[in-house]
Amino acid sequence: MTGNEPISRRHFVGGAMALAAAAATAAGAEPAAKKSRVVTVRHAGATVKDEVQAEPVARMVERAVMELSGEPTPDKAWARYFRPEERVGIKINGRGGAGVAVCNPLIKACVAGLVSVGVKPGNIIIWDSLPADLHNSGLSLDGAWGAQVVPANVGWDAEIQRGSFRGCLTTIVTQRVDAILNLPFLKDHILTGVTLALKNHYGSISNPEAHHENGCDPYLADLNTVPALRDKQRLILCDGTRTQPEGGPQFQPGYRLFTNLIMAATDPVAHDYVGWQFIEARRREMGMAPLARVGRPAKFIRAAAARGLGTDQPENIEQVEVKLA
Repeated sequence: MTGNEPISRRHFVGGAMALAAAAATAAGAEPAAKKSRVVTVRHAGATVKDEVQAEPVARMVERAVMELSGEPTPDKAWARYFRPEERVGIKINGRGGAGVAVCNPLIKACVAGLVSVGVKPGNIIIWDSLPADLHNSGLSLDGAWGAQVVPANVGWDAEIQRGSFRGCLTTIVTQRVDAILNLPFLKDHILTGVTLALKNHYGSISNPEAHHENGCDPYLADLNTVPALRDKQRLILCDGTRTQPEGGPQFQPGYRLFTNLIMAATDPVAHDYVGWQFIEARRREMGMAPLARVGRPAKFIRAAAARGLGTDQPENIEQVEVKLA
């Protein structure tokens, strides 16, 4: 952290929390259960005249991973989640058009972060459902920064059933990577209310259209219990440089906001809960009704929590806010 950067909420309360925990342990009391941390890093210069800016985004990513991990440097922070010998998959979200696609600077910063801890560029696979989705994020199937860029249909594994989910996962997640970095986009969805980290893996299956009834509940929760997703996913970095609180998942220019933030988490349920509340707040500011009132409650988040994928209880989520500029 540089001297001119504001102190985050976690740094402000961290010392007091540590002292309280130490005192409780010394007194023989059980320390409080660890909360799921969700970090939001903001930089007012992340977008300029509708364009996402690479340098601020790179700083935001570094700080987000440091705050989430508690490590003092970016390389130590990335090393908390990924190892040099691993094959790492980056699941982006380009569905809906370039205006609501994960930005190219965020993807580039993530590749750089992985390479900084020794992951070979050729062992990084960036994917989404279709070539068009990848193109919306400024990617070519020829590759990017030495990484592989491929659509999900490069290969499908055998069909499986997990609760209400029945379908095939891309061989990228089942066979070709050891760890997953999930890059969702912060936006509304016409059926599910929001589409964030949990729903981003509809771009990892062969038949997402078969799993949209009832607001994707409980399909989304069941899909995310599949070990190839649940056990390999290490880190979530959500693109909130722009946010669309209405009209998603397709790009609707009249509803897009330039919110200049990145969200980081390891708990996909806590992440999606915080993202959902952020979208609800933006809807209130724009004079729109809550998602539940318009028939789109994000109920899959509760179902995911019930399956042990994370927490959706505010008292069990530690929200860390950092403003860089």
